[in-house]
Amino acid sequence: MAKGIHLIGFENWKEDGVWNMFNFVLSNGARSTQRDENYPTTYSHCFPKGAISRVRSVTVNYADCIGGF
Repeated sequence: MAKGIHLIGFENWKEDGVWNMFNFVLSNGARSTQRDENYPTTYSHCFPKGAISRVRSVTVNYADCIGGF
């Protein structure tokens, strides 16, 4: 990954963001590739501006796969 580019959020196919079908959103505007046409990622969930300097830890929710952050 290029220097200075970081994760700023994710896209999900559900408005509340609770599901394991999502794409990543990077600070340079790039988004990961849509992998499943049955679950289009139509909702963006991004961190508030400036949050990257305040985040101390991240909890990853998973069972058989990542289910959220």
